[in-house]
Amino acid sequence: CIRLSISQVQLPVLAHIQNFLQHVLPGSRIALYSYKRSSELSCCAEKVSRIILQHMMASGLLLKRAQAQVALELCASNHASIRSKLSEHKGNQKRLQFLDEAGCRRASEINKVASSLRYYTQAGKHTKALQRHVLLEALRLRHALLTA
Repeated sequence: CIRLSISQVQLPVLAHIQNFLQHVLPGSRIALYSYKRSSELSCCAEKVSRIILQHMMASGLLLKRAQAQVALELCASNHASIRSKLSEHKGNQKRLQFLDEAGCRRASEINKVASSLRYYTQAGKHTKALQRHVLLEALRLRHALLTA
């Protein structure tokens, strides 16, 4: 799944971009997050993210053009190779590490177990929730050790 995010120090810049995108793509859910030192515009809908990337490239995107082209090649069968290609183009963000294929599988499993834990907790199934909690902690610990 393509998740498009644009980071910027100036929140008003992203707010204008968000307003423009919501006008051009009505009904699309484009979130704006504000952090201590920066802000982020984020779109998790793959179809909308692809449309935005295509428009940005058609409008002359220069700095992140290579990453956008690689991201647009993404499909279910080439996820690992696309992640690897994207990690080669990270630029100033090299300090952050991309997960390898095994790391992605572990993270996905952690998310599934966390989701089932929330479900069992909300449903009042305390025994199942406790089992999920124990499993979740073990998965998180294993993942932390393998990615250290």
